Amino acid sequence: TPTRYVYLEQLQLTTVEALAAASPHRLSDLPGFGPHVAQKLVRQAQATHTQQAMLTFDAVQHLPPSAGEIDRLLPMESVELYFDIEAAPERELIYLHGVLVVDRQSQTETFHALLAEQPDGEESIWHQFLQIAHQYPDAPIFHFCPYELQTVKKLAHAYNTPLEIVQPLLERFVDVHERTVQLTALPIESYALKAIARWVGFDWRDEGANGAQSIYWYDQWLETGDRTFIDTILRYNEDDCRATWRVKDWLVEFLQAQYPPR
Repeated sequence: TPTRYVYLEQLQLTTVEALAAASPHRLSDLPGFGPHVAQKLVRQAQATHTQQAMLTFDAVQHLPPSAGEIDRLLPMESVELYFDIEAAPERELIYLHGVLVVDRQSQTETFHALLAEQPDGEESIWHQFLQIAHQYPDAPIFHFCPYELQTVKKLAHAYNTPLEIVQPLLERFVDVHERTVQLTALPIESYALKAIARWVGFDWRDEGANGAQSIYWYDQWLETGDRTFIDTILRYNEDDCRATWRVKDWLVEFLQAQYPPR
């Protein structure tokens, strides 16, 4: 941040190379830093300077070199769900639950697009999502950032879903963004899904697709009835699910390479 950069300038740490070579202890006592920020800054500079992914300080200090710990943080199951929601905040509407079912045992991938073609369909697609989740009771549900988890809690409350259904469901959620930031420093300027996924080699089929565009396409669908807009929304949402899958698998492979089984 600009405030922190003033202090880095005073220490003549004005290049990525200089920051990468700095001792975190030298920075930790500066105003607005602290040990955690200092370690993260230096580690990020090292990753940027070398153009390589690196373990963060927290991972180096606290993650045991065991396959079991990696499995706990990022479970690898025979069936996994990758989940992404599309919403229109102005309408206070959740209009799409995208669920990619990855069956590693049968080597199949099935995308479920649970779409509210009209705004009154929100409750219906919520129950459809619950049915799919119930169909795979042992499958972890991977998502990117807290929004999906927060929205599931909101929908459960809105539609009076029993706690004995909701609580086990919530316990299956795994935030791939949280794990990535917690465990790695990457040579990228943003830890948004597109930046990370593109760095690991994934790309979206529609170059300019994003969340705001999805909302616009949904509005256009409601106004015109042109299913081309629906098709574009579903393609974008599926790509988000697949990008989350790609990042998760990359992260598992990276951690396994750092901590090979003994």
